[in-house]
Amino acid sequence: MNELISIDQDKQWITVNIHGDIDHTVPEQIRAKTDLILSQPCRNLTFNLRQVKYINSFGISALIYASKKTKEKKIVFRLVNLSDEVLQTLKSLGIDHLLKEHLGG
Repeated sequence: MNELISIDQDKQWITVNIHGDIDHTVPEQIRAKTDLILSQPCRNLTFNLRQVKYINSFGISALIYASKKTKEKKIVFRLVNLSDEVLQTLKSLGIDHLLKEHLGG
């Protein structure tokens, strides 16, 4: 079975890759990975959502959690490769503005 979350790291960025949809079973893993990453020196954190086609309120809360934690530590945070479906979900809930500053390429 493939890991749902994997981590890539280079000199500039730590990237959290989500492999599949973010439903009620995933957010605790996202929070745990975020806490683990932020317990070590880190300057830039990216969440790559390329393989995410669905996200619910539990998943959105986990992304907001990561955003707030990185802001507290003055770490650059961004979301990249959002599918149209995920972006539409954020917009339909009226919360895309909460994460808009973090949307990358």
